[in-house]
Amino acid sequence: MGCYKVFDLDKDDSYDAVMDRLAALAVQAVHAPEVAVQAYWLGGLCAALHDMPGRSLTLNQLRRWAEARAPLPEWAQAYAGNSLTRLIDSGIWHQGIPADGWGVDGEIEMRLGPAIRLYAADIREELQRLWQAVCWLYGVHPAVWQEVPEEMLRGAVLFEAGLFFACHEYFETLWGRTGDPASDFYQGLIQVAVAMRHLESHNRRGACILLQAGMGRLRRYPSVYKGLALEPFLAQLEQMQQDLSEASETWVWGGAPRLLSGAEWSPTDAF
Repeated sequence: MGCYKVFDLDKDDSYDAVMDRLAALAVQAVHAPEVAVQAYWLGGLCAALHDMPGRSLTLNQLRRWAEARAPLPEWAQAYAGNSLTRLIDSGIWHQGIPADGWGVDGEIEMRLGPAIRLYAADIREELQRLWQAVCWLYGVHPAVWQEVPEEMLRGAVLFEAGLFFACHEYFETLWGRTGDPASDFYQGLIQVAVAMRHLESHNRRGACILLQAGMGRLRRYPSVYKGLALEPFLAQLEQMQQDLSEASETWVWGGAPRLLSGAEWSPTDAF
């Protein structure tokens, strides 16, 4: 029976390299729903292998697990088959087809390489956050989001889902475009996203520096810009910066400010 490795162990499978690849996947996923559904299958594989005994499962087992645990929402159903097929045929973290072939259709064995099992919990969490972000993006939007341009919304849902490195990577693709009046705005969001990353790694000093720089850039724009209500967002950032400046060594970060109103975490979208 053929065996499909989600991560190619011939590549650099250090923790940082894996997280970089997940961020790159997130940026692709907010541009292409078929890639987003590939993230669903990858996250489902990590979760199913965590829930089930053994180190592998077949495609039919994965499908049954997904149907029972995290059914695909309506927007994703049209991409389900193609996304899984493309993942098997070309993959994101593997190359080639095993010499002994795939075996009977539906009974392809899927597993994670041994090095990746070390990070399976973090991979699952990142993919779960990504799945929430794309469900916000491609699903039914709250009415208040109708004024947010799609280009802006792609990055905003990444921030809202807590994918700060992916958010940084996404806005890097927009920042610095010649003649774009929003260039400083994107740079401000990049700096705020990196500040959140610093807080995740307990680097309070770095977070304060980048918060100050990011807020300075965002304040140059109207209170509502690109469909986003900047005034309450900036107020939350200012409160965070004040809390950081007054905090003791035992201060615990309570989470990022809200960039999008109405973006509520939906457990039914999570695997």
